[in-house]
Amino acid sequence: MDKKKIIKEETENIMNFLGLSKKALTYGEELENVIKIYKYVIQNINSDLNYREPKANSKQERYMDSLLIALINNPGVYTTNSILFKHLLDMSGTENLIVKSKSKVSGANAIANLVKIGSEYYYFLPTLEKEMLNEVSMPDNLFMRCAALGKKDYDRLYFSSEILEDIDKPASKELPKNISEESLLKTIVNGINFRLPSLKRKSSIKSIDEFDEPELI
Repeated sequence: MDKKKIIKEETENIMNFLGLSKKALTYGEELENVIKIYKYVIQNINSDLNYREPKANSKQERYMDSLLIALINNPGVYTTNSILFKHLLDMSGTENLIVKSKSKVSGANAIANLVKIGSEYYYFLPTLEKEMLNEVSMPDNLFMRCAALGKKDYDRLYFSSEILEDIDKPASKELPKNISEESLLKTIVNGINFRLPSLKRKSSIKSIDEFDEPELI
């Protein structure tokens, strides 16, 4: 199978499933789209500690393999959630970055997405959100504890972030100046969440094993 073709088709299927487009949006519509994508990622993607990434010849190939795994709902590594979140945000025309930080509690590396909503950026941590949701078995509509965090809340948990490079261009060495100091009100974020139905979806591709040997993209 052609990986590029499957990535394109699965992306279009998800965009249609979520009702997303690149048209000009109001602030409320933009926020709702971001939360809709976030919820989709949380509900459909799992990390597998035993998963080993296939050998790849380049950073681009590793990125594409991880994105493909996420698009067809196979468990991936701890960065898979953020890669799919970034990809779908890119496709919907939402400015965003992936950043790496270090936990102040465990010292472990952590991946987050910086997403621009309106005129300011907010932190989203889909992998941590999923882990917390699995640990406490909360009802599906009561998450969003790691969504749209401002700098004050994020800095309580993590040391300063650095931007990870995109696969096709060098990363800026400085974080955006317009990161919100305050988190978006949880009542707003959860209010949107409560109106959304379940966004679970099955891909027509069952397994990464359906593909041929790894190829250069």
